[in-house]
Amino acid sequence: MLSLTALLSAQPFDGQAAQQEAAPPAVPEKSLWDGAYTTDQAELGAFLYDTHCSACHAPNMTGRLDANGDAFPLVGSEFWRRHEGKGLNETFSFMRTRMPLGMAGSLPDRDYAAILAYVLQANGYPAGMTALPMTAAELAAYKFTDFPAGR
Repeated sequence: MLSLTALLSAQPFDGQAAQQEAAPPAVPEKSLWDGAYTTDQAELGAFLYDTHCSACHAPNMTGRLDANGDAFPLVGSEFWRRHEGKGLNETFSFMRTRMPLGMAGSLPDRDYAAILAYVLQANGYPAGMTALPMTAAELAAYKFTDFPAGR
């Protein structure tokens, strides 16, 4: 028979062990080069981009820097410089909280994900079999990386 002291000493007093057990498992890092969005998703994104984004970021995604404000390029070296090494969750969150200009957060998450899929496609990332996710943890698993050698 166990003593009361033995039972109490086996229990965590600060709840830290219980919290550690309840933590969700980390999502393993994934490569955008393996396909993080579907072709259908990017096609919808192209339509939505034209409707909600092209007036500021230009139809060819080169951006506009003018007196009305800066709409940075979404393709090319300027885009890479701003995003390399960052998780897609950061870009998705920025889009949801700041875009479209003057109407931030006005689109459903599905539309923001489709527009991001279109941006990925425009930057040469290939389509895959699974749609781009919309949760921060799943998006964080994908990082913007430069075109790897040998591809």
